[in-house]
Amino acid sequence: MLMDPLFMGLLLFVSFCATLAALFAILLLAPRVRTGPVHAPDDVLAEPRRFIFRDGYLLEHSGGAGFLIPTPVDHLTAWESLEEALADLIDGISDALNGLRKDGRAFRLNGTMGKDRMTVLGVRDGELLRITVSAADRAQDTVRIDQSTLDSLTRDMANLRAAAETAPALSWCQDEQGQIIWANAAYRQRLAEQKGEAAASVWPIGRIFPEEATVTAGSLRRKITSDDQMTSLWFELTISEPVSGNRYIHATPLDKVVRAEDNLRNFIQTLTKTFAHLPTGLAIFDRDRQLALFNPALINLTDLDGAWLSQRPKLAVFFDHLRERQRLPEPKDYKSWRDSLTKLERTEGTGTYEETWSLASGQTFRVTGRPHADGAVALLIEDISAEISVTRRFRAELEMFQSVFDSGDEAIVVFTPAGQLTLSNARYSEMWEHDPRFSLTEVSAADAIALWKENSAPSPVWGELRDFVGSLSKRAEWFDTIILRDGRMLHIRVSPLAGGMTLVGFLEKGKAPAIAPPDQVIVDATPTKKRKQKTSATSSS
Repeated sequence: MLMDPLFMGLLLFVSFCATLAALFAILLLAPRVRTGPVHAPDDVLAEPRRFIFRDGYLLEHSGGAGFLIPTPVDHLTAWESLEEALADLIDGISDALNGLRKDGRAFRLNGTMGKDRMTVLGVRDGELLRITVSAADRAQDTVRIDQSTLDSLTRDMANLRAAAETAPALSWCQDEQGQIIWANAAYRQRLAEQKGEAAASVWPIGRIFPEEATVTAGSLRRKITSDDQMTSLWFELTISEPVSGNRYIHATPLDKVVRAEDNLRNFIQTLTKTFAHLPTGLAIFDRDRQLALFNPALINLTDLDGAWLSQRPKLAVFFDHLRERQRLPEPKDYKSWRDSLTKLERTEGTGTYEETWSLASGQTFRVTGRPHADGAVALLIEDISAEISVTRRFRAELEMFQSVFDSGDEAIVVFTPAGQLTLSNARYSEMWEHDPRFSLTEVSAADAIALWKENSAPSPVWGELRDFVGSLSKRAEWFDTIILRDGRMLHIRVSPLAGGMTLVGFLEKGKAPAIAPPDQVIVDATPTKKRKQKTSATSSS
C-alpha cells in the first residue's frame, strides 16, 4: 500500500525535530571542560578569614573557611589542616606557624592563590593564637584584617616601641648610606647633652660615634667625651649584620666595667710591687699549670734564671729544674712526688701541700702549695734556715738547762699563777715517786699537796703552801721542815718567782724515827715553833 506523499513528508519532519531535540539535550547536559586557568571565586577572600587557636585546638573561626580546612571542621586537627593548606600557597608558612606556637613570634607572609595575592598574619594574644588569611589589594597595597588581629598587632608594636624607648642602652638604626633613620630616647638624650638640643631634634639626627666605627658587624669599645669635656665615657658597641639594608647598633655603657678593670689593674700592680719586696719566693701557676707570676725572691732562693722563668714553664718542668740545681730534697720516688704536686689544683680545698725541705747546702725551706678554685696553684718558698738554727740552739739550751736542773740534790717543782704544775726535775720524781711529765692530765697544786700530805707527817705547812700558791698579794720566800713517813726529814723552800710563779723545793736533811700510819698518829696540840722566814729587802726595811 502506498503512503500519501504529504503524510510521508510530515513523518520525516517530526523525526528530524525529535533527533534535533535529542542532540540539543545531550549537548546541554554534557559537562563542559575548562581549558583556561583556574581562578578562585570572587568572594573566597572578599573578607578576611580568621582562626583562633589555644593549645592547638580551634576555638573559633569566621565563615567561609571551607576552602582552607575540610568541612565539617575538626577542631582537634584544624591546625594541621590549615598548615597543610597554606603550605602549598605560601613559602615558609610551616616554620612561621611553629615559631608562633612555640615562642609566640608574630609573622606576616605573602603568597598567591591563582592570580590573587594573599597575606597571612599570625600573632599571640595571651594564651590565644590568632591567624588571619586575607586578600591584598594590589592597587593600594593594603591588607584587610579583622579588628582583633589589628588590636594585637597594635599592642605588640606599642610594647616594642616602649621597650626601645625605655632601654638604658643607646640604640639606633642607620641605612646603607650611613644616615641615622631611627634612634631611641637614650641616644637622643646623650646627643642633646653632648651637642645640644638642636642636634637631637632634627633629621637626619646627628652622630655620637664616628661613622667608621659602625660599619662592621661585631662588638667593639669606643670612648666619647662627656658634656663637661672633663671625663671620658666608655661604651661597648654591638653592630648587627645588615637587615634589609639597615644596620642596628646598640651602645651599652661601660664606665663601671672600665673603672673596675682599672682598679683591678692597679691592684695587681700594687700586689706585684709588694711581692717584689717579699723575702718569700712566690710562684703562681694558672689553670693550665703554666707559670703566670713570680717575684725576685724566687730567683734568689732557687737560683733559677729569670729569663727562663719569663718563658712561663710548666709546673712539672719547674720542679725538674729545681731538682737539677739541687734546690729540693731527693725523694725516694721523684715522679710520684712531682705528680702529686702537679695535681694540687684538682683537689681544691683539701690538697694543700706543706713540707720542709732540708737541702744539701744546709739551707732549710718551708714550701707551701695552695690550690685555688679556678685551678691555679700558688707556691710559696720561704728560707727558714735562721729560724731552724735558732730553734735547734734553743732546744740544745733547754736540754742543757734540764740536765743542770736534774743534777741538783734538791727536788724542785714550779707552779703557774693558776696553780698548775708546769716544771719538775728528776730528783722530784725520784723523791715522791711521781713524774708529772707522764701524767695524762694536768697536775694542780691541790693534787701535788695532797700527794705530799699523804706521804708525810701532819703539818700546817700544806695549808699555808696552798694559800701561798694562789695568793695575789706581795709574797716573800720562806722555809720549813717536814718529816716523811719513812722517817726522812725534808727541808722545804717556798719562793715566789717572776710572773706570779711559785717554786717549791725539797732537800733531805737527815732521818728521824718512822711515822705511824695516819690512823695511829696522835697530833701534838702544843703550838709549833715559829717558822723562820727570809723576807725581802723591802719587807725587812
